[in-house]
Amino acid sequence: MGVSGSCIGILLAGGSGRRFEKAMPKQFYLLSGKPLIRYSLEILGQSARIDGIVVVYERNTEAQTRSIAEPFSKTVGLTMGGETRQDSVFKALALLAEIGEPDRVVIHDCVRPFFQTVLENVLSELSDHEAVIPTVEISDTLYHLGDDQGLSLPKREEYFRVQTPQGFHFPNIYTAHRKAQEENRHDFPDDGSLYAYYGGNLRLAKGSPLNMKITTPMDIPIAKAFLRLFSD
Repeated sequence: MGVSGSCIGILLAGGSGRRFEKAMPKQFYLLSGKPLIRYSLEILGQSARIDGIVVVYERNTEAQTRSIAEPFSKTVGLTMGGETRQDSVFKALALLAEIGEPDRVVIHDCVRPFFQTVLENVLSELSDHEAVIPTVEISDTLYHLGDDQGLSLPKREEYFRVQTPQGFHFPNIYTAHRKAQEENRHDFPDDGSLYAYYGGNLRLAKGSPLNMKITTPMDIPIAKAFLRLFSD
């Protein structure tokens, strides 16, 4: 299936989940009876502004990922992840370059299952900006402990918590990722920081405290509370 001229969601489901302390990778954890990855597939699938989905899976989970992702009509491809998150995104972008370059991509971590509103915010901003990164303001006081153990107090209004999905125009983010690969750089924590490093301009969009990332077992009760909130 060609994807030229479209907006594609890249769904990262390739983590091993070592911090999750469960027998299964966290993308398959059943949250209220539904695998975490399915929450993201449903949101991307229901968005009128998303034309297709590429899913990145972990080496040992291909069959399980395919069984969940392929029934979704918007799924246009699956690819095995790389050694790092950054490498996994690059493999998804390279796949898209092969099957027909889309206009835009949104890149999302599937362990953020409650991103409906943030997705639409990002897509709206992406019409007028080359890269859109959802962020949340920090309300806590911040301390910075220097190498000399000296303590300073950064201005918290200058700092933000970064979320996904992050949106980009495809040619720009693919070019930036290729430069990183050519320079053997594999240490960028997210796509926005990589894009900015190679000269891209970022638009900071409104994120949401509800767009939580499920990382450890302690996050599960919070996620269940959010689900109850959404159902009321």
